[in-house]
Order: sequence, then structure tokens, then C-alpha cells
Amino acid sequence: MNVVIDTNTFLRGLGGVSPFKEVLQDIVDRCYKIVVTGDILKEYRSVAHKLGMTSYVISRKIEDLRDIGKIRLIKRSLVEKVRLSQRPRDPDDVKFLRTALASNAQYIVTVDGDLLKLNPYRGEQEYIKILKPKEYLQNNE
Repeated sequence: MNVVIDTNTFLRGLGGVSPFKEVLQDIVDRCYKIVVTGDILKEYRSVAHKLGMTSYVISRKIEDLRDIGKIRLIKRSLVEKVRLSQRPRDPDDVKFLRTALASNAQYIVTVDGDLLKLNPYRGEQEYIKILKPKEYLQNNE
């Protein structure tokens, strides 16, 4: 199963903050994948740097997840082809919706109010649950 995780949720999970770290652990424990694009990875690194995480630390943690097969990188060209039936208020959130649709993700895990308002997001043939970390964990018990 594919899961898209927004930046704040991902970084809090890497930082060991509950319930964010439990979301990452659940993905590791199951045969799930965190789906990203180069743009999402770039945002992860940029925000991590602003929060005081060194580029080495964030890169190492991402590489650790990639090494165990928990990161699925998809091409920008696939994501850019995706048409949105409904656009989020914040243009920065478009990449998360398009990535989820392009990868057939079942979930977007976020604390972003603008994304959460779109739950469930209905694409042309599918829908994606957009959940807070605790809701995602309850949904996967």
C-alpha cells in the first residue's frame, strides 16, 4: 500500500514525536511505502534545515528508509499528468494530492487543515483518505 506523508508529519515522525513516529513505525512494520517525488524530498530537506536539522541527519534518515524499501520515488512527469478534481487552497499542497493520485495511494497523512478539509479526496476513479496521524493509526488497527 502507498501512503503520502506531508512535510510536517514526516519530519515530526523522524524527530520521534508522538503520534507521528508511530505512523512511520506502522509503515515500516507493514509492507507499506511512503511515496515521494523529488519536489517532496526537496521540501522535506528545506523545512528540516529551517527547523535546525542538519542536512546530513535528514538525508541519512531518508536513505535509511529508502535502504529498507520504504520510500517509493516516482517521476515528476507522472505526477504532472494528474488532473485534480478539486484544488487545495494552498498551492504547496498540490504536489501531495497529485503524488497520491499518481501512485494510487490509499492515504495522505497530515495535520494540514487545508488538506484535511478535502477528506476524502475523490479522483476520477478512486478516492484517497486524508487523515490526521491518530486517525490513520486507528484506521489501520
